[in-house]
Amino acid sequence: MSSQGAPLTEEEREAAALIQKAVAKMAETQQDELVKAKKFSKSHFKIQLWIKSDRSLQKPLAFTLSLWESGKRLHGGGDESMWICRKRPDAPRPPKPFGVAHRPGTFAKEATPDGCDSVIPGDHAVKGFILCPFCGVRWDTEHIADALFYRLPVTKASEVVAEWYRKLNNDADIYVKFRPEDVRVKMMARLYGVRHARQHKGLVIYPNANLVRDCINGATVESRIKALLLA
Repeated sequence: MSSQGAPLTEEEREAAALIQKAVAKMAETQQDELVKAKKFSKSHFKIQLWIKSDRSLQKPLAFTLSLWESGKRLHGGGDESMWICRKRPDAPRPPKPFGVAHRPGTFAKEATPDGCDSVIPGDHAVKGFILCPFCGVRWDTEHIADALFYRLPVTKASEVVAEWYRKLNNDADIYVKFRPEDVRVKMMARLYGVRHARQHKGLVIYPNANLVRDCINGATVESRIKALLLA
């Protein structure tokens, strides 16, 4: 014998409607995130890290960082290195007004003798010079960075890499290479031979689509990069 429950009160009906609305919104959000993940499945950029030291929570991590446009060279046949608007440590400071005359407000960032840290496409270099489109500084290509060196605790290193990742519009695959003594290189040598391992330097690739998916599932960019650096 079954019995029918009492009819819902007005307050209970409103609560049920709110729950249904929240569930629908959650489904819509998940669908949006899946669309974003699909959008980023073919990344426009690449971050390359080259680890120069032991990898440990206890010791600073030494590495170089460079940024690339994926498939930009030779009509998609290769990656093109990008510039970073930052003066090399051993380079002379550009003469005032930093190599370019412009009125205040012409560029998005303020020109400084050390650069504005913006990412500049590789094809902006012409005849040995490059003009930063963000602050207007005109650099000799020998005086501007195309790679950066860091020596940082691994947590801080992951934050720095995440910052550059966001500067590339969250649209970059992450490539990591290692020094010959690293376990990654030794593992590659056992699997594919010493020559292959030396050539590829134990290369590990973290596709942006995987990073986006991991973040959708609750991780942060920093935590995933930290795991990558220590794996």
